[in-house]
Amino acid sequence: MHKGDPLKTKILIEDSYGPAFINKLIVKLKEKTLINTQAEITCDKFGINKIARLIKAQKIGKTKIMVIVDSDWGCNTGNAKNIIEICVTNMMNKRCTIKLKYEIEEWICTIKKMDYGREKPSKILKHKSKHEKYRLPDYASDIAENYQELINESDSFNQFIECLKRA
Repeated sequence: MHKGDPLKTKILIEDSYGPAFINKLIVKLKEKTLINTQAEITCDKFGINKIARLIKAQKIGKTKIMVIVDSDWGCNTGNAKNIIEICVTNMMNKRCTIKLKYEIEEWICTIKKMDYGREKPSKILKHKSKHEKYRLPDYASDIAENYQELINESDSFNQFIECLKRA
């Protein structure tokens, strides 16, 4: 890799359907040239044990890691704190951690103007629009089309875009 080449970025997310959604969203954001079209960005599912092994084994090489963590409005803060601690301790400047208030569906609720309050956004989506988790990738285009609104309304999405811009 010579100077000027984009850093490889690996996005890790807890959600089973998250990688397909994030990978599709990356394509849509590149089409809109919101992020570096040459950046090599991929997304995979993780569990805390997997991420700990990956990071501690130093198998990331020159890859930047972005971790998207569900907090489930404080119910999952222990898991989120453990993941963030592992990243901070072992990765120095090669990590970017996005802590969601609840889960990735909060971005969809935001662009659809669905107030989720203290409910899980996936529950609100299921109730109001018959959302099923496996359909998560179907929302990537809507997110990309409404990115500016989402940047203004969602700290986690804003962090996500800023991390991608550095990829």
